[in-house]
Amino acid sequence: MKNGTSFTNRLLRWCALIALFALATTNAMATTYTVAGSDATFLGASWNTSYTSNDMSQYGSTTYYYLIKTGKFSDATDKGQKFKVALDHAWTTSYPSENYEFTAPNTTTSYTMVYIFNTNGNSVSVTGPFSSLTVAGDDTQALSTSWTPSTTSNDMSSDDGITYTLTKQVTYTASGSYACKVATNHSWTTAYPSSDYPYSIPAAGTYNVTYTFNVITQALTIDVAEVVEESDYTLTWNGMRYTMKAGDDGNYTYTLSDVELTAGMEYAFTATDGSHYPGGSVTPETTGKYTITFTYDVTNNTITAALSDLVEPYSYTFYVRTTGSSKLYLYAWDSSGTQLLDNWPGTAGSTTETINGYTYYKFTVTTYDETISVIANNASKQTNDLKTTAGTYTYYITFNPSSTGSSALNTEPDADTDAEDHEYTFYVRTTDSSTPNLYAWNTSDDSEKPFGSWSGTAGSTTETINGYTYYKFTCTTTASQLGCHR
Repeated sequence: MKNGTSFTNRLLRWCALIALFALATTNAMATTYTVAGSDATFLGASWNTSYTSNDMSQYGSTTYYYLIKTGKFSDATDKGQKFKVALDHAWTTSYPSENYEFTAPNTTTSYTMVYIFNTNGNSVSVTGPFSSLTVAGDDTQALSTSWTPSTTSNDMSSDDGITYTLTKQVTYTASGSYACKVATNHSWTTAYPSSDYPYSIPAAGTYNVTYTFNVITQALTIDVAEVVEESDYTLTWNGMRYTMKAGDDGNYTYTLSDVELTAGMEYAFTATDGSHYPGGSVTPETTGKYTITFTYDVTNNTITAALSDLVEPYSYTFYVRTTGSSKLYLYAWDSSGTQLLDNWPGTAGSTTETINGYTYYKFTVTTYDETISVIANNASKQTNDLKTTAGTYTYYITFNPSSTGSSALNTEPDADTDAEDHEYTFYVRTTDSSTPNLYAWNTSDDSEKPFGSWSGTAGSTTETINGYTYYKFTCTTTASQLGCHR
C-alpha cells in the first residue's frame, strides 16, 4: 500500500504540473488591449501603451473589451481628447488607424468615460463623457415630465459601474405606449439609443417600471413588472422581476420571447414565493435569440429554464475600396433604423485585403435583420444609401471620394484591368554631402508605400549624370501613379 500511495501522489503532482503549464500557455497567448491617449490628467499617462492601469477588461464573450475611467480632463477644446487602443502594450498594432477623437464638456467636473473595443471588426467606441445618466421620455406618469433630461429625480444609478438602473412604481389608469432615451449630463448633446426606445403598459394597474442601461453595449432595456402580492411567485431574470402564472398542474411558469443570449455564457435566475428562494442557470451553446420558459415546481421547490425557437443572427461582410487616398468609413443601419456600427460617419476602415489587385477594407456587421443599409463615405462625400437583399451576405463597394452619390452593392469584386507591375526609377541629388531618403505612396491607396513608412528608404546606389552624383531609387508596383517626397 505504501508504494501505491507514493505512486498516486506522484501522479497527482504530475497532473497538477500539466494543468499549471496549460494555464500558463493559455495566459501567454492572451491578447492585452490598452487605452493610450493624449490626456495624462485623465488617463494617468500620455500615449503610454505600457501603462497597465489602462489595460482593458473582457466583457461577455470575446467580443467586447472595456476600460472605465472617472476623473477630470485637462483639455476641453473641440475634439481635444484623442486616444487609440493598442495591442500587447505596443504600437505595432493599434486601433483605429487614426486617433479616436471626442470633446470633453469641461475641465472642472469629474466625468466617467467608458472606452470600448469590439474585436468583431476591431471597432473603437465610447460611452460618455458623463457625470449623470437620466431617463427622459413621454411617460409623464412614471417620469413626471415629458422629454426633460434635466429632471434629476430620473437620474439612474449603478452598483457595478456597468449597468445603470432607475425603477419607478407607478399606478396606471389604462394601458398605453411610451418611448424614452437615456440622456447624458442632463442634456440632449449625447443620448442613447439613437432612436427612441418604445415600451408599453399592458393594462391598468400598479407596475414597477425598471429602466436599465448598459454602458458597454449601450443597450437600453425596460421591464414592466406588475406589483404582486406576497403569496404570488416572482421570477427574477437579468435584474428584472416577472409574475409567474399558475398552470393546470399547480406549477408556475413564465415565458420570455426574443431574448438575446451569447454562446457559452451562464445566465442565472431565481424565484421566490416570499419564503423560498430557489435558483438556477442556463448556458446556451449557440449565440442567438431564444424563447425561454421558466417553470417553478412547487412540490420540489425548484426552478428550471427551457430554451426554444432559436433565431441565429446574420453576419454581413462588406469589402469597400476607395479610388482616393482619404479616410474610409462605413455607416450601417437596419430596417427599423437602429444603428449597427459607430455613430456617423461610422466605423473607420482598418483591416484590408487585396482582391484582384485592389486593396479593400473589410467590415463585418452582425444583426438579426435580413435587410440592412450602408453608406461608404469619407466624412464629407458619400455613396447613396446601399440596401442589401436577403440571401447573399458578402458585398463589394467601390467608393469615389471626389463625388457624392451613386455606387452599388456588388456580389463579385472588381477585376483590376490595370494590375500589371509598373517599374519606377527616381534619381535624387543633394547640394550638400548628406544622404537623402525617398518616401513614396500610391496616390489611389496611400496605405501602399513602396519605400516603406516615413521617412522612407535611405539612398545607397549612385550614378554620375552630367557631372552630378545622383542616388538611384527603384521600385516595382501595380500603382498607376506615385507621389513622392525627399
